[in-house]
Amino acid sequence: MRKPNDGKLVSLEEHHPSLKEQRRQKSRRRLFIYLAVFFVLIGLVIYFQSPLSHIRSIETSGSQFTDKQVIKEDSGAQIGTNIWEMDRKAIKNNVEKLPAIEKAEVTRSWPATVNIKVTEYEKVAYTQMEGAYAPVLENGYALTDDVNSELPADAPLLQNFENEERLEAFAEELGKLGEGVTNRISEVYFEPSESEEDNITLYMNDGLEVRSSVSGFSEYMSSYPSIARNIDAGQNGVLYMMRAPYFEAAETQENSGDENEGTQQMPEESFIEGNDTPEEAENGASGTEENDSADGAGQ
Repeated sequence: MRKPNDGKLVSLEEHHPSLKEQRRQKSRRRLFIYLAVFFVLIGLVIYFQSPLSHIRSIETSGSQFTDKQVIKEDSGAQIGTNIWEMDRKAIKNNVEKLPAIEKAEVTRSWPATVNIKVTEYEKVAYTQMEGAYAPVLENGYALTDDVNSELPADAPLLQNFENEERLEAFAEELGKLGEGVTNRISEVYFEPSESEEDNITLYMNDGLEVRSSVSGFSEYMSSYPSIARNIDAGQNGVLYMMRAPYFEAAETQENSGDENEGTQQMPEESFIEGNDTPEEAENGASGTEENDSADGAGQ
């Protein structure tokens, strides 16, 4: 038989005790979260206001030609200053002002380390200085503090490039050219004339002499490997690497003797990329001589 209620209200928690326990757990979790956030905020305030947030070390990476200490000193980052108040953009700009540095990246590492990662310009040549050889970077900067007593074989030697503007322009062209062709170059002489201020002469490792210009050099020389294959090994002459490349063979001793007998022999020219070959030029010359003889006989 069902017992009367006697007019008393009974809470749901009394009928279901588990609900009361769940509410207690939620309250404890909420309190724990509030306390955790509070202590984190207190910790951050203490961290930012204490020497814990001050720069304790500056690390550099990526440099080969630039001394790490120079990078640290010129960066403007200072030990003991607040790591979160430092101007990363200013540090980046300061480092990129160094002559061998192409670009820099500045980051922070926990708890108090500044990282400076640099990318330097590539080495493209050497220049001679007081009996030693200094590397030249692709921006035209010569590393006078990193000289070699003997000439290394990993880049060409630049001669007569006293004009800094031309040196910078040619170094930039070498950087565009790529190692495939640059490694074939032994020496480069800057030989300006009154009519052509950009003239250069190159001596290649395969024995060829090349004439070209500073302006457009990388474009002109990009086809050198395929053109050089068309020239007989050991053949003397000059290869002109301009907009329309051609090879001008040197006069032989036999041709010089014929000249003394009154017959003028023009230097043999081998035009590349669709122009006459040396054999065609010779055949054309023979045909012209025959026609001249026939005309003379008819007269």
